[in-house]
Amino acid sequence: MNIVVSLTSYPQRYPTLHICLESLFSQSLQPNIIVLYVYKKDLPLPESVLKYKKQGLLVKYVDEDLKSHKKYFYAMQEYNDDILITVDDDMIYPSQLIERLINSYQRFPNTISAGRAHSIRLTDNGSLLPYLDWEWEADNYNKPSHRLLATGVGGILYPPHCLIPEVFNISSIKKYCLYQDDIWLKCMELLSKVPVTLIKQNSQHPPGIPGVYTKGLYLENKLNAGTDKAINAVFQAYSINIERIINKHGSI
Repeated sequence: MNIVVSLTSYPQRYPTLHICLESLFSQSLQPNIIVLYVYKKDLPLPESVLKYKKQGLLVKYVDEDLKSHKKYFYAMQEYNDDILITVDDDMIYPSQLIERLINSYQRFPNTISAGRAHSIRLTDNGSLLPYLDWEWEADNYNKPSHRLLATGVGGILYPPHCLIPEVFNISSIKKYCLYQDDIWLKCMELLSKVPVTLIKQNSQHPPGIPGVYTKGLYLENKLNAGTDKAINAVFQAYSINIERIINKHGSI
């Protein structure tokens, strides 16, 4: 299997995208492929990004603007027999991230390995607590669990064929979670009965590229409760009983 690193971006991030790319091309364990998926109307890319094509960067233009979902949606289908690692475009990744994720995969090959994860918390009656009340950056390292929500900012490794085909349902993505890919993927992981393993490293949250962090959807999702709306909508749509899943399969 190849190791494929995939990310996406959009014009407001293009001026600083090369900083993220440099951190990916400086990894202690180099992936076989680094691919950037870009919506075809979000052109042109600057020379600071295109120069990485000489180092092997693949740039692929897609017809559907699926926002942050683009980083996994196309790669999972195009490189379906390979190990996929997704990253965000506004972070500077530590040089050993890919190596640590691969080490986790070798130890726990039937789980999704994440550099950063939150632990889902419930009320006493089994209902979901609001997202901001979950255990952020949980510390249960190297323990596969269905309770963990992998967050894309830390880098996430997906084994080949780990998720059910429903993960590619564009109409449902747009209806329930267009701006919350982490929530959509967690729903699909629960339906696929695939737990998450959190790797141990110095910091779960990699350093952000200066001046970029607040430009994304982070503030909108956090301050406007967009994440909670997405969680409730998608879990209800797919009849996910989170209490039963956590109590029965909280950890393995």
